[in-house]
Amino acid sequence: MSGEPFFLNPFLVEVVEGGQEAVITLVTGKRLRVVERKEEVAERLRAFFLELGAPQAPLRSLVRPAEEGKDRP
Repeated sequence: MSGEPFFLNPFLVEVVEGGQEAVITLVTGKRLRVVERKEEVAERLRAFFLELGAPQAPLRSLVRPAEEGKDRP
């Protein structure tokens, strides 16, 4: 992308990762790097869904990354 602001369909967001710059993965598999932190992206998604009348549940991480070198049970 050119660094210009763009509109994102919130219904297509699958995962938001990252630190200083977030990486948004869509359900299509496309990945977008944005300048906002993942917390800011999450807050914007939360605000959008609240505006639609969705329950006021916080967005949160449902999984933790596996530690390197450890096998899954």
